Amino acid sequence: MLKETFFSKSETLLLNWKTDAKSRSVDGGFVASVIGGGVGVDCGGGGVKDGIECGMMVEYIGEDSVIIET
Repeated sequence: MLKETFFSKSETLLLNWKTDAKSRSVDGGFVASVIGGGVGVDCGGGGVKDGIECGMMVEYIGEDSVIIET
């Protein structure tokens, strides 16, 4: 079952899927990027990993996308 993560307004991860790349720092702990429909996560500067390895994926809602926890 997928668990959607909710963030405060300043931490919102809603991204426009038409954009080639967007990234966002969440609580200074990691940077999540959506590039071409995938998620890349840099956890604490340990290098970028595939979002699936970090328990995240992109869910599309119409023209928007949101990063969710799996």
